[in-house]
Amino acid sequence: MLQAEHSNEQEPQAAANAQQQKKDKQKKKISDICNRHIFCTNNRLKFHNFKQELQDASEKILLIVEKKQLTSQINQQLQEQQSMYKLKKHQFYRQKRIKKVNREKSSNK
Repeated sequence: MLQAEHSNEQEPQAAANAQQQKKDKQKKKISDICNRHIFCTNNRLKFHNFKQELQDASEKILLIVEKKQLTSQINQQLQEQQSMYKLKKHQFYRQKRIKKVNREKSSNK
């Protein structure tokens, strides 16, 4: 009889334990799902940040390339202008010498 009472008391306890284990499994499952979601969300954010950094770097590279091209064009134009200045300067002094020589010739006559 005592055994029957003892087994009757264990049944509700066993049922409560089983229900508690079921709740614990559900909590663990939900926790695992949340952790996976957090992990995936973090990875998406990292990917998005990486993608943004990559895009920013690409834009900076394009700006650097454009700046180098403009610098090259400016340097080329500057060299052309310097060459033209030297040529005109040479022509100017040549004309001046020619005029001087012509004046001397005409004054010697």
